[in-house]
Amino acid sequence: MVSSLRQHLFRHLGAISMLAATGAVAPAVALADIPDDVLSDATADGLDEIDCTDEDRLALLRLLADDARPQIRAGAADGVTRLGKVDPTQVEALLLQLAQDDWSEVRLASALALTSHLSAVTPLGQLEIVAGWATDDHPGPREALAHALSSSRPVFLADMALEVLAADSQPEVRRAAVQAIRNRIAEAPASYRRILETRSHDADRRVRHAARRGLVELGARITS
Repeated sequence: MVSSLRQHLFRHLGAISMLAATGAVAPAVALADIPDDVLSDATADGLDEIDCTDEDRLALLRLLADDARPQIRAGAADGVTRLGKVDPTQVEALLLQLAQDDWSEVRLASALALTSHLSAVTPLGQLEIVAGWATDDHPGPREALAHALSSSRPVFLADMALEVLAADSQPEVRRAAVQAIRNRIAEAPASYRRILETRSHDADRRVRHAARRGLVELGARITS
């Protein structure tokens, strides 16, 4: 019964997507008729059960990413982690859109999805994403990248990106970068210690606190 419902839902979304492409219907209006819990359930685990191509799944996630409800947009970001082999540039474009969302829960979902995406792309792809997001004009992608780098997974240019992000003009970005440095301290303890020492005098109280805790953790690591 549940599987049948999901199949029906995705056929409905697919029809909306095709009609929207021709201008015959407004996607937001059509999606508004589908209950929140049904859409959320579909993006959470329904993608794995739908008999369609990954390109079709990506198209549906792009549609959901434009929904008026933040929880649905956050679900679209989560759905990205369930995709198979699709064009990585299209995945990045979708995550970049969600990283600039006005709602923090959507931006955080984008950051979590970016963590998985960085592990899935080639080393060159990692370099391009890290370099691009770390210097994006919008603070959302910069903060999302800092959160994504909190993972211990190896990422090319992570140390250089975190040095840039830790000196960002936005305190939210600096705080996320400091947290990432604390999680990755073993990669480059000397250079990361220098960054933490600088941020321990940051103008933002929360950044200072995070940096000082990082220095304490580093000291405990050295003496243990």
